[in-house]
Amino acid sequence: MRTSYSAIDAGFSERCHQAARSSIYPSLFHVLPDQMRIESTLVERAPGESWSHSRNSILDGTLKIDRLVYLHPPHLRAPMIVTVQERFRRAEHGEKYGRRDICLGAWNIANSQPAEVYEMAAMYIVYGWGREDGTITDAICVDTATLKRAHIMGALECTERTNRNYQQFYVYRIADLERVGALVWRMGSVEAGS
Repeated sequence: MRTSYSAIDAGFSERCHQAARSSIYPSLFHVLPDQMRIESTLVERAPGESWSHSRNSILDGTLKIDRLVYLHPPHLRAPMIVTVQERFRRAEHGEKYGRRDICLGAWNIANSQPAEVYEMAAMYIVYGWGREDGTITDAICVDTATLKRAHIMGALECTERTNRNYQQFYVYRIADLERVGALVWRMGSVEAGS
């Protein structure tokens, strides 16, 4: 089941993604902008349109992969593909509450189905804080496999919360992600350590 996602949020995320193409991805993977290509796998459907089994409905809808990133620095014989889920919060949230944690969907109470943490097959989570114009102020990259392994083993603490749409989500402290080795990159004033 997909959770509700407004056109306003979609526009904000897309503006941040466009900025991430130059402000996050080249730094994260140590490549020049012309040494990468980013393909969107986001599912876009009109209200009332049925959920299909298209490539993107499987990648985005089922496996929680938002982007295929093709990286081709000179030392590689061909582009290497990495998969990414992007998540952007408004910078005002970080300014008010600090940039100490990330939130990921855990469970859909309405239909008793698992959400993104359980289903995500993306290699990385790019999690950033941005302004309405798409300017990214801070960002991190999390290794999804390391996060999941640490969570499964009970080595990664999280807090479970429920939003107004009755979706449960996990809140992971950035310091804990760093402690278990899941934090692989950061930009700006992201709070970690203690």
